[in-house]
Amino acid sequence: MNIIKNDYSYNIIKGYENLDISYYENGNLRKKQKIVGENKYSIERYDENEILTQKGTFFRDTNVFYWIGELLTFNQNKSLKIVTNYSEDGKFIDTQNYLNEILDSTTIYLSDENIYRFISYYPNGNIKEEGYYIYEDNYNNDISWIGNHNFYSEEGELVEYKGRV
Repeated sequence: MNIIKNDYSYNIIKGYENLDISYYENGNLRKKQKIVGENKYSIERYDENEILTQKGTFFRDTNVFYWIGELLTFNQNKSLKIVTNYSEDGKFIDTQNYLNEILDSTTIYLSDENIYRFISYYPNGNIKEEGYYIYEDNYNNDISWIGNHNFYSEEGELVEYKGRV
């Protein structure tokens, strides 16, 4: 296998992309990508110290790109892990955020009207906050809370309730 160590090198085998490996200028691994099906690719991205920061599968053709299945995203010291799940046609299903391997929050997609359920947790696993929101503007992450928005004590008792329209 002939691999060129520069930023975006491709290894072309028999006229199509079989494997894509790229490196940082210092020679450390930046990205590994391989074809896993028609227009489907698995990818691993690394930081400058070759620490895995993202791993998932995506669909790509000439004008379309979207994630499919499970997407894992990590910060550099792995204290934060985000698990995001997508349908086979690229629709967001849910995401879980872990802080030091403990579930911190969950967001679940509920409908095509951009309604989501958000739940955050205490380290002991009890619910800290829960509510529903809609995206006013997906590009700017502008959200509006709708329905009930509840806050709980670490023991699981309701301490604050906000009803919203």
